[in-house]
Amino acid sequence: MFWRNHRQWMVLSKYGKIVNQHWLEIPEHFPNAKLDEYIIMPNHLHGILIIEDDGYYREQACLFFA
Repeated sequence: MFWRNHRQWMVLSKYGKIVNQHWLEIPEHFPNAKLDEYIIMPNHLHGILIIEDDGYYREQACLFFA
């Protein structure tokens, strides 16, 4: 479980904190990815991930398949 009920508040568990940390680190690994709203559910994550097209990856893919 990613969070637990604590006095009517939802508190992230140690696994939920890991999920949160990794979600926030996505742009460090993928510079063309931008994070928007997200919510950590008891056993999964909902999030909006915006992938910006800078043309670089498309050109590399075209060279690869040419």
